[in-house]
Amino acid sequence: MAVDDTLFKRRGKKVFGAAWQHDGAATGPRGLGRGTCFVVLGLVVDLPFLARPVCLPVMARLWRPKQEVSKVDIAASMIRLLTACHHGRRIHVVADAAYHGKALRDLPAACTFTTRLPASSVLFAPAPPRTGKRGRPALKGARLGTPAQLAATADFAPARVTRYQRTDTVYLAEVTCLW
Repeated sequence: MAVDDTLFKRRGKKVFGAAWQHDGAATGPRGLGRGTCFVVLGLVVDLPFLARPVCLPVMARLWRPKQEVSKVDIAASMIRLLTACHHGRRIHVVADAAYHGKALRDLPAACTFTTRLPASSVLFAPAPPRTGKRGRPALKGARLGTPAQLAATADFAPARVTRYQRTDTVYLAEVTCLW
């Protein structure tokens, strides 16, 4: 699955939810466009007659600026609904760097979420086992550092990936940690 948002350009006084919003496809220095913004959850599939994967929209919800729910909250609620509808199946979700936050902490166990962390994020080791002593148990382990600090000490392994209609060798490292 993939999550992203899109701006549907609309003008006029009677267009519900229309506002000046970020537009990734806008030309010019400001990157703004007027319209309605939808958060879209799509199924990424390989079709036999195409050389690249295609994303087929499954769910979409309107996001309005200056409301109590964020785009990340909307995405998390759609992922929870999809996971509940497909009970027993593993769901892997990818998103761009705009989709990270506390709303993604309580996703179902059958769901994984992959996004790029901010460079300023600090990562910690998983929580140590309970000691059996009185008091609140530790919620996180030792500080591991920022993503750049972890990358400097991580062991990278080569892997072949197909992207943009070509196969490349990339180097991957896996670190289990808390953000």
